Amino acid sequence: MKEIILRFGLILGKRFTDNQKKRFLDEVQSDFNNQNLQNHIYTVKQGYHRSNHLLVGDVEKAKTIIVAYYDTPSIALPLFDYEPLSIKAKLKTERKILILNTFLTLLTLYMTSGVLLAVLSIEQVWIRIIALIVTLLFIAIELKSFEGFANKINYNRNSAAIAVMISLAEYTKQNRFAMIFVDRACSSLKGYEQVINMEMINKKARFIILDSIAFGEDLYIAGEKHRDNIDVDHKYIETNSSCWISMFNDPMLIFCGESHEERFVVKNTRCFNDFKIDMDRLEKIRRNLVKIIERD
Repeated sequence: MKEIILRFGLILGKRFTDNQKKRFLDEVQSDFNNQNLQNHIYTVKQGYHRSNHLLVGDVEKAKTIIVAYYDTPSIALPLFDYEPLSIKAKLKTERKILILNTFLTLLTLYMTSGVLLAVLSIEQVWIRIIALIVTLLFIAIELKSFEGFANKINYNRNSAAIAVMISLAEYTKQNRFAMIFVDRACSSLKGYEQVINMEMINKKARFIILDSIAFGEDLYIAGEKHRDNIDVDHKYIETNSSCWISMFNDPMLIFCGESHEERFVVKNTRCFNDFKIDMDRLEKIRRNLVKIIERD
């Protein structure tokens, strides 16, 4: 699995822009096609946004479906803790980042406009032209910063989960197991909501959600019922219908992190520190998923 992590965690570790996501999907689909695995892209258009979800296996007959988002976040400074169980915290963080990016963009545009006015007062035409080109380049960069810049390495969010799913792809030849690589679910629930609304999905299947499984103080398994068949050290979190994972049938969310009072957080995401990975625990997670697949 190390080779998969190297390929999709480093080489294709940025999946923030449409082009980056397309390159990832092209590579993964090519691999699956070479293995003669059933797969197809399911596209959903909402306004100006387009989501491309990769479905692997027979999602109509599957008894177990593993889902994980493949899109990755933007860089965030200052650092924000990620809370996999709290959609409110996730959206709050996104709003803070949007406000910060908007403020910085407007501030730099204001400063750049002052420089531009000064440049236009220069008598030498060739200097004015060069300075104008440089200024326009800075404006383009500032406008890009409003959307955010892709974080380079994203083992926890969510390359480790993607690597585990790719390593399990061969099991989708059994009709009772399928996987969905979800778009637009890193920063919101849009992608997961679109998955639930797919008509071909077996709504009665058990859904296993992988998120932030690369590194963390503890391994957590959250769900509406405790599963004693998981033989890797973990802490169980009982959820109810108010938790976002309840949109899925019989959900189980697996993530690594730490507990802060009543919050469960993942540290060091959306920054260059998201390169740590606990390979031993990751392999144990994979082995347990194989047991669940084979049992069902």
